[in-house]
Amino acid sequence: MRLIAIDTGTLLSACVLMDTETQLPIACVFDTNEVVREWIKNQGADEMCIEILCSYGLCGETVFTAQLFAGIFWGMGEMLGLKVTGYHRKVAVKSLAGHGNAGDSGVRNALIERYGYFEGNKGLGTKAKPGPIHMLSNCHLQAAACVALAHIDGAKPVDLHYSSSEEKKEKDIKKKEVRAKRDAKAAAKGSVVLEGKAEVMDKFIARGRKYRNK
Repeated sequence: MRLIAIDTGTLLSACVLMDTETQLPIACVFDTNEVVREWIKNQGADEMCIEILCSYGLCGETVFTAQLFAGIFWGMGEMLGLKVTGYHRKVAVKSLAGHGNAGDSGVRNALIERYGYFEGNKGLGTKAKPGPIHMLSNCHLQAAACVALAHIDGAKPVDLHYSSSEEKKEKDIKKKEVRAKRDAKAAAKGSVVLEGKAEVMDKFIARGRKYRNK
């Protein structure tokens, strides 16, 4: 199958077309979002996967713009009849490199390790003797390839399903059951840790009262 993987940006996006059977890149493009959209239409892909940005706090305008284009690509893929899947960067990187904190150099090294070392250009090969990932010449294309490999390897995708009120109630009930079992297990063992925490908290409160009374 032909899989398109996209690493979206505010102005420029990277897109890699990969064969899911050989796990080798067939073609790629790193250009403006408008050019990438036209490029996708002509690739005859079967599936699409996109890197979805994940918020860890305050986000700037660039993050929202990149996410906007991720949504545009997602809608475009569905209009073309493709099965579209999203992956958070940490999930994709962890699937390839073994941990989610790897940077661009870590992704590059993990790709080289996966496909083998070739002379020249630090493993990607040369123009005369190109390696299997020679076309992935920059970090953006390598990030897109990382998303593609995460999809092929069966990484956990982004869950965009919005739970109904009944589903939320069922989840809350399950959480309460799990919490009750955990508390019962801790009580049966006569957890010393909880008692120790309670003692420390009592001492902390007593010390605060003593400080306020001075």
